[in-house]
Amino acid sequence: MWCCSRPQLWQSVSACLSAAVPLEVHRQLLDSCYRGWPQDQLGPPPVYVPSAQDTDGTNVAAFLGWFQGDEEYEGQRSAGGAAAGWRALHTLSLRDPEKVWSALLHRELRVHMASPPARMLHVPRGRPDAVRWLPGAKLNIAAAALSGARAGVATCGGAAGSCCSASVDDKCGHCGSGAGSRCIVGRSCSAAGCRCRVASGGRSSGAAGGRSGCSDGCVGSCKCESPARCAASHAAVVWADEVNPTLLHQVSLAELRLRAAHVAVCLRAQAQPGDAVAIAMPMTVESVVIYLGIVLAGCAVVSIADSFSPQEIATRLQISRAKLIFTQDVVLRGGKSLPLYERVHACRSLGFVGFAVVLPAASAAGVSADGSGDRPREARVHPLGEGDCTFADFLSASPALPTDGNGCSAAGCCGSECAGQCSHPWWPAQDLDSGPAPASGPLPHMSDAYAPTNILFSSGTTGEPKAIPWTHVTPLRCAVDGWAHQDIKPGCVVCWPTNLGWMMGPWVTYATLLNGATLALYQGSPLGRDFGEFVAAARVTVLGVVPSIVKAWRASGCMQGIEWPALRCFSSTGEASSAGDYLWLMSQSRYRPVIEYCGGTEIGGGFLSGSLLLPQAPSVFTTPTLGVNLTLLLPDGVQSPHVWGAADGQRPAAVSGGGACTGELALVPPLLGCSQTLLNRDHSEVYYVGMPIDGPSGMPLRRHGDEVQRLPGGSYIALGRTDDTMNLGGIKVSSLEIERAILQAMPGVVSEAAAVAVSLPGGGPQHLVLVLVPDPGILASARVSARQGATIDVGPAGDGGGEVNEAALATRLLATAAAAVRARLNPLFRVTAVVLADTLPRTASNKVMRRMLRDSAAKAAAAALAAPARSRL
Repeated sequence: MWCCSRPQLWQSVSACLSAAVPLEVHRQLLDSCYRGWPQDQLGPPPVYVPSAQDTDGTNVAAFLGWFQGDEEYEGQRSAGGAAAGWRALHTLSLRDPEKVWSALLHRELRVHMASPPARMLHVPRGRPDAVRWLPGAKLNIAAAALSGARAGVATCGGAAGSCCSASVDDKCGHCGSGAGSRCIVGRSCSAAGCRCRVASGGRSSGAAGGRSGCSDGCVGSCKCESPARCAASHAAVVWADEVNPTLLHQVSLAELRLRAAHVAVCLRAQAQPGDAVAIAMPMTVESVVIYLGIVLAGCAVVSIADSFSPQEIATRLQISRAKLIFTQDVVLRGGKSLPLYERVHACRSLGFVGFAVVLPAASAAGVSADGSGDRPREARVHPLGEGDCTFADFLSASPALPTDGNGCSAAGCCGSECAGQCSHPWWPAQDLDSGPAPASGPLPHMSDAYAPTNILFSSGTTGEPKAIPWTHVTPLRCAVDGWAHQDIKPGCVVCWPTNLGWMMGPWVTYATLLNGATLALYQGSPLGRDFGEFVAAARVTVLGVVPSIVKAWRASGCMQGIEWPALRCFSSTGEASSAGDYLWLMSQSRYRPVIEYCGGTEIGGGFLSGSLLLPQAPSVFTTPTLGVNLTLLLPDGVQSPHVWGAADGQRPAAVSGGGACTGELALVPPLLGCSQTLLNRDHSEVYYVGMPIDGPSGMPLRRHGDEVQRLPGGSYIALGRTDDTMNLGGIKVSSLEIERAILQAMPGVVSEAAAVAVSLPGGGPQHLVLVLVPDPGILASARVSARQGATIDVGPAGDGGGEVNEAALATRLLATAAAAVRARLNPLFRVTAVVLADTLPRTASNKVMRRMLRDSAAKAAAAALAAPARSRL
């Protein structure tokens, strides 16, 4: 039992530590508190130890307070504490998904559907791609996100104690005051012993003068007389530009709905429901508006990162058969103007036959980059290519949509203050006559749940990116994960530096809006102090990070002295993290937890995560996500499933037949949100062919390609990829894509190339090392010249030519290879080192044996990173 006091001891000690105390002191105190900790039995000691205050206010705790499961669930839940409740809920989500998902989607998230599903899911035995979630349902997930359903029930514009945003003509029935007053808002009060007269789920009883406040200061249900209007007026997006990071602008839910619907109406003149429409833009207010507008119109967004080369943009446009693309004239970062439309326009010569709609940079909400001006400026690029147009011209095709007559509701709706939650269209077909002729039907376009809404791309092992359709079902995984793990809810402000070209852009959009929270967008780089000032000014409560960002913050010291008092948690995804960096991050923020989050584009979210309810060590995953049944495939062929065991007082325990082990992670279908088709591959062949069968379900296991280690005590750490895919700065890329770029850039100089991603001891992001086999004549000449002290000429491919000896050959090849990777693939990719080899080790089937190259690659990376005054290429 002496171990049981260690987390509580550290909890007390850490509460007294501030960011001003040197990290080494934090580390020494942590080690002292956990001296003698049996890591071989319990895993790494937790640095985040949740208190009752941390857990009681979470979404999951509130859900557990009213949800009733079967007898087994109730027995597990009553075993004690938040951790036991989480274990019980996760187990029930596997045993009775119908009950759990129905409660989460209908009662908790209040997802509006034009036609309700016959049931939650249909599971044909042994056929994972034939599983159907929400069979019979018709919905539009963008309309659901814009409805403010959860915000309307739970808030009148903010968290407890924030300003009430009821319109001027309305009084908040909860506090009896108008807009701008201090108001207690939130869920129905269930605190033990509270004298609050707010009935669960209803109006207060016996409240005089319309007031229903709680004398104990508890959080009660919002009692605004117009909850839909109240929800519509809350800030859906808050944003700032790097020119003035503390000058905040906001867009209400009503305005966001109005602007997205306007885009949808104008799009109907150019596209039919089901057509693909691309976006290649930074993540700004406009790009979010356009994204939602495309989905409202029944079309599918084609997500393209704004950092891609013309070749990569064109590849994605061709695979998706996009009819048009929304883009931006330039990308403004750090005072620099980087061309974007120029790269999109270059796709015309690479086979793209659609047209581009071009927006001016930094004009979100009609405000220019210097913070002045109230009208959108024209796009900078003049003249535009033939057939292309400005965003202003695109919007002029139809007048803006009407409000509800009170100036605070969008898209007409039905006039009953339903905030889009009824079956009436926002914009009936007959009302479209004043604008462009509609392709078909009213808006929003209600579709089958499996209609595509988004086409995203994830690199595979064949070089061409996999085209992964998201349906109207997929964002529900985003919303539930955000609800359960990051604890996103009304009153939260969520900031996650990302891009709509990657899955986390759509993920954070849906996870935020479907949970009634506010999305915080920063138009600038997240690497500097200005970003930290924005996080503080916006009062961000959930901050998404990638390990590379945290490493940069720590190295530069740019966040020193900045406090984030509203912050409740970080969440990390994209690449493997360093425990040392994340201990530093937690030490700078009053030991708020870093919720690790691992999944994939084809998952629609995560399969491993952390939780505010569970103790958390840095860089460790503490739980599978809701509804996820996972197993590890061990080298000897044995399956080692995740099984929750009894709590030991320290952490939730997961006990498997093999205990702590390492293997390839596999998933047991069905899984809400995961892909079931690919546009350009055989889905079954990619994910299921050759995989073992799960005995209880009869389903083939789903391949994902991640190597994972289960630690003692049941937590997990990610070790990297088992296939030829790598993760560079949070971006998945096939090694074959890199190798092809190298060989095309250096014909006659390099005969073979192998791209290897390595992590250094201590964990952290992967580094790209290239193992190159130079042309035999060049390598032989280099070795002869080195012995004779002579030089050789590597020709034009050697970074412009010039004479080098062997010692310089690798450096010259590194420069040329790095330039090729940046130009042909992504300017964000960095090559850490080059290793020269006579040949590459290959299997009998001629596949490169990358595992045999990793030791030499890791040594080269370590040497390159340790070299003084060396800049990575």
